[in-house]
Amino acid sequence: MDDYKKEQGKEEKDLKALEVAGGTGRFMTFFRDNYPEVDATLLELSPFYLEEAGKNDRYFRKVFERSDERKETIGELAPLNLAQGNAENMDIFEDESFDILNSIYLFHELPTEAR
Repeated sequence: MDDYKKEQGKEEKDLKALEVAGGTGRFMTFFRDNYPEVDATLLELSPFYLEEAGKNDRYFRKVFERSDERKETIGELAPLNLAQGNAENMDIFEDESFDILNSIYLFHELPTEAR
């Protein structure tokens, strides 16, 4: 990440990340724990998973903010942006609006013709 930030001439707080088919948001809590200043968005088709991702995010932020050291350096952690949508058609986002794209759970869920 440091090399990427240097290459792009951006600070962590200026980066935007998207996780496609993020499920319950568990992986995004690990990502945000390491890169808390990145503006993070989770895209998920299932409204039930999105609800769980919101719960996981609220819990994560509560735990994160209990750390006095982190609160001093970062302040309050912004909520995870949650978006409901289909990975095959992400026109809810502008082209090239993210610096980082992640997808861990998506490919085994896609229909063969979409892969």
